[in-house]
Amino acid sequence: MTEKLKIAHLSFSALPRTVGGLEIVVDSLIRSQQDAGHDVTLVTRWKQRQRSGDAGFGYDRLTLAPNPTLPAPPYRSVGMRSPVAAMVAWYQWRHRFDIWHVHWVYPTAWMAFPGLDLLGVPFVVTAHGADIQIDAESRYGFLQHATHERRVRALMPRLPALTAISPSISARYVVLGADPGSVHPIPNGVDTNRLSRPGSTKEEVRARLNVPRGVPMILSVGRNEPRKGFTYIPDTIAALNSLGRTVVWVVVGQQSEQLLPRAAEAGVGEQFRALPTIRNAQGREMRFPPDELVDLYAAADILAFPSMSEGMPLTIIEAMAAGTPVVGNDVPGIADMIEDGADGVLCEARNPGAMADAISGILGDTALAASLSSRGREKAQQFDWDAVSATYTDLYSRTIETWKARTS
Repeated sequence: MTEKLKIAHLSFSALPRTVGGLEIVVDSLIRSQQDAGHDVTLVTRWKQRQRSGDAGFGYDRLTLAPNPTLPAPPYRSVGMRSPVAAMVAWYQWRHRFDIWHVHWVYPTAWMAFPGLDLLGVPFVVTAHGADIQIDAESRYGFLQHATHERRVRALMPRLPALTAISPSISARYVVLGADPGSVHPIPNGVDTNRLSRPGSTKEEVRARLNVPRGVPMILSVGRNEPRKGFTYIPDTIAALNSLGRTVVWVVVGQQSEQLLPRAAEAGVGEQFRALPTIRNAQGREMRFPPDELVDLYAAADILAFPSMSEGMPLTIIEAMAAGTPVVGNDVPGIADMIEDGADGVLCEARNPGAMADAISGILGDTALAASLSSRGREKAQQFDWDAVSATYTDLYSRTIETWKARTS
């Protein structure tokens, strides 16, 4: 192992208050770095609130608070520029971190930059999607506001180290003015070993969901919001019915129950299941994906991902690690993860008929399904957290050395 580092992760959003891709990635990366022997702390807006039945997080959390009492300059002068920068300066003075890892270019890095820059603290920044990507139709992305985009364009050339979780994010950095030499491709990771070991059999999972024997089960995972495209699912089920493919479609994620009226309206209510809340086994440490989701991946015949835009969809890699064939829209982020026809199938976005055709093609071709499963498992190994964490550690060390050379 390289030398032990004292690492601070700065993320405005964190588990368990919010459960999404960003929060899960930050939690998993911290755990992986701890397992590698590093001293890691999360700095966030929210205090830890342990949920009943969970064994907690197992790492230090510091809370951003307004108007900290700062010591002598240069720390005190930071508070005049940004309250977040002031808190970053305060914690740096108190804890002497070797490096900061800032999650989200906007607003997090934009707000923290004055403190990190003024104090000469090494840091890297990771965009996760909504902070720099845009999908106008679903009103996705902070940079739809001109003021926000101007701020990011002014900040980008000044960021010394950016990590790109996908080729789409890398390209977007450059469009927004980043120096291509400052961009380092590092994907998000998954726990491939855990995803290959479900705790329940396929039959047990399907019985709990009342999926009839012999009926294919389609799975979608994510928070129900316009960008995710879940509103197209009832029409996709109807299109599958017209093709002679009766399925049960399970949607896992917050607000998924809001899709039930739409499914009933489309005449497919009996074929639709919503699971807004899933958990780890009682008393188990809080880990993601939860135990119940690991079981669902293994029980599903296909993971369908109808999203309009993604940074790097963890769900796709998790499904691949579980050996579940994947169908996704041919859009940024998803197309970065799927080689069409090899380890998954891409289809036209916002087109229920196209997704139904792709799903039907896999259900009707057992050889194709087996090939997609095998190739998907192989690809998922590239995203194992141990390897991803080691790549981050190497970047941290190089960034620290670069800063030392500049200040010596």
